[in-house]
Amino acid sequence: MMHVETEEDAPEDEQEAVAWFAAKAERGDADAMYNLGVCYEEGRGLQPDPAMAFFWYKRAAALHDPDALFSLGVCHHEGIGTRQNEEEALRWWQRA
Repeated sequence: MMHVETEEDAPEDEQEAVAWFAAKAERGDADAMYNLGVCYEEGRGLQPDPAMAFFWYKRAAALHDPDALFSLGVCHHEGIGTRQNEEEALRWWQRA
């Protein structure tokens, strides 16, 4: 299980944190994209949505975020938000 990285300015309330991460993610912040993916995967501050978790991990990975690269490997390995694919999992883990 992955965990949200704490950021100094992030609100403690999970729903407020989701809104804060979303605003930063929309401005291109890779850490916020990764954290938003974790929120969607784990259902922190919103309903779990594996497809949205995968979407945000992929956006963060495009910006070379190592946690997102690793998380995409997990998604492919476990079939979270995408079809299970061991070859893809290994490819993402190698990039991380």
